[in-house]
Amino acid sequence: MNIKVMFTLMAIVLALITSTPLLYSLIFKTQKAPENIATPTYLLFKQNESAIEFRIAEILTINSKTFAKVVKTFGGKITEYYVEIPSRKIYYNLGNNVLGFSGIYTILWFNKKPVNGTEIPLLDFYGIVVNVNETGFTVLDYYGDILYYAEVDGVFVLKTYNGLVLDKVVVSSPKEDMNLNIAAL
Repeated sequence: MNIKVMFTLMAIVLALITSTPLLYSLIFKTQKAPENIATPTYLLFKQNESAIEFRIAEILTINSKTFAKVVKTFGGKITEYYVEIPSRKIYYNLGNNVLGFSGIYTILWFNKKPVNGTEIPLLDFYGIVVNVNETGFTVLDYYGDILYYAEVDGVFVLKTYNGLVLDKVVVSSPKEDMNLNIAAL
């Protein structure tokens, strides 16, 4: 094979590899979040001496998609991630102002009540809605665990999961940060 042709092919392949992330990244600036978005702004789960705390720090509108910035505190460790509303997809900030889809879905809340018998994404697997009533619904997950969701001010929040019990929930409008400038992947 001619060396010139080989270098041309390598240059094309290298250009495609380096340009692919640029094609899929979307630079955005936050905008004022819609008034009708309801999310829990604080969730505290307790089991014996252990506690897991989730705070919704802000609601962001990014390229016409709405995200909740979640700050999780467990065992002194703080983790931040973004939940797309209403899909419940979890995104992480990959650095360099890029959000990347984690492949998992939050189990903390739902914005609307699902239909009985429907399959819904939970974390990295699926569950099936087995009981829907006036106050909430029950989901049987992939592993056979039962998750119960109760309505709190128009949002359905996880109440129990394998002995972990919701101790406190606050549903209100979180503050907005109008200066954040990151990207979605």
